[in-house]
Amino acid sequence: MVNLCCLCCGAIPQPRPPPSGQSGPPRDPRSEKQQQQQQQPPAGSGPDGVGLKGGQKGGDSAEDTATSAPNDAEGEEQEQGQEEEEEDSPAESDVREEEQRPVKQSLGACVCRESHWRCLLLSLLMYSCLGVVAWCRLTQVTKISFNPALTSSFMTSFTSSLQGSSGIGVGGHSMIYHDSPCSDGYIYIPLAFLLMLYVLYMVECWHCRARSELQCKADVDSVYERVLRMRQAQPCIWWKAISYHFVRRTRQVTRYRNGDAYTTTQVYHERVNTHVAEGEFDFSHCGMKDVSRDLRGLAGHPATRLRFTKCFSFTEAGPENDYLNQRARFFSEIEGLDDYMEAREGMQLKNVDFRENLIAYVDPERMPWYSSQLAFWLAALLMLSWPLRVLIEYRTAYVHTA
Repeated sequence: MVNLCCLCCGAIPQPRPPPSGQSGPPRDPRSEKQQQQQQQPPAGSGPDGVGLKGGQKGGDSAEDTATSAPNDAEGEEQEQGQEEEEEDSPAESDVREEEQRPVKQSLGACVCRESHWRCLLLSLLMYSCLGVVAWCRLTQVTKISFNPALTSSFMTSFTSSLQGSSGIGVGGHSMIYHDSPCSDGYIYIPLAFLLMLYVLYMVECWHCRARSELQCKADVDSVYERVLRMRQAQPCIWWKAISYHFVRRTRQVTRYRNGDAYTTTQVYHERVNTHVAEGEFDFSHCGMKDVSRDLRGLAGHPATRLRFTKCFSFTEAGPENDYLNQRARFFSEIEGLDDYMEAREGMQLKNVDFRENLIAYVDPERMPWYSSQLAFWLAALLMLSWPLRVLIEYRTAYVHTA
């Protein structure tokens, strides 16, 4: 049992060496004490017995102390070394946890994170229209043509269709030939849909977030400075209350019925704001601490997409109760000023231009070819905007800083 406990603690006991001048296996002090107690006379038999008993105890304790002192010193040194290793390992893990580095995304993760489903849907519909147009131009079908001037009666047309077995019928009444299935003007239907979808596709490319993110570019050093300013900025947890009511008003409206104009009176309700109040949480007596991790490793990727979010939380019940009390007090003072009240609340960083999305480049002057505006619009004109967006996401690292 003693060996097991010491093994778990990391120190294995060593057998004690025999005292000097003796040979053989080590002695057990407890068995020797029992034998000596049996040989000694009982206590109180005389001064010699008492002196002998005391001397024997003193000798055994001295031997035990002398032999156990080196082993205890070795065990303490081993335990101290193990404690230092245990202390170092959590510190190293804490350092690794406090750092945050960009992560290269897989192709599946890129599609799941940013699917661009509008662009994908429009692209598939345009490809379908192109497929229909190509089928109309390349496919040949067999057609039969009849001359209605010569088929004056039903029997004549029926007889000519039965007897016309190869190309030209009897008297030239029917003709078999090969032509496009869309030769009668049906090809303009997919072309009209293609033109309409292409216009919607270009509008989507103009308003998409991928194009706007390409314009929000920065170098690595400026990103580090921005992150440092955000971490050092003073947070502000604000509240805003707007008191308002509705007023019933009337206005004259001109309507048309059967081409005749007439005027009617329309009743509507208009909102009127009467009071606006703003406040913020006073946390000067409880303090504040930034718990965001250090951002590292931006220079290891040619392009990194950064997403910033801000939030707040409480570590103890006291500051949380103080926040709830101040918030309830603020809105209760404004609540009775008018019929209705609109409540808003949020958090901001003072004196910081906060942006949620940003792309950091190692060299903004020499960006990758797929990140340029020319490549984006060229791919859009060729209806390849969705593959280009997936390529941009795949080649760009991602990091979320909170």
